[in-house]
Amino acid sequence: MGTIYLGFVASLLAGLGTAVGALPILFIARLKKQWQGILLGLGGGVMLAATTFSLIVPGTETAISATPRREAIAQRYSQQLAASILSNCSLLIVYRIITPRLFKEN
Repeated sequence: MGTIYLGFVASLLAGLGTAVGALPILFIARLKKQWQGILLGLGGGVMLAATTFSLIVPGTETAISATPRREAIAQRYSQQLAASILSNCSLLIVYRIITPRLFKEN
């Protein structure tokens, strides 16, 4: 099986999985604001985790390990990069939660 064909089939399966995952929203008439916020936050968290662990870590490992002497440094560097991205995103989320409470308009 060719690489292009395999990539096409994998992309098609991923797209179909996304469509099947979106089907339940068609059967919900109204969604409370609280549930909407929870679901959006969950989806955003899943996407951040997928980006960090599936794209950034392997990408930095590949880029750094291109020089053979630095393979041990590459793994440590990519883990630190992923941890810093996640911690910065967490800090932004906390900032967004705390800031409106500090500057309420009366």
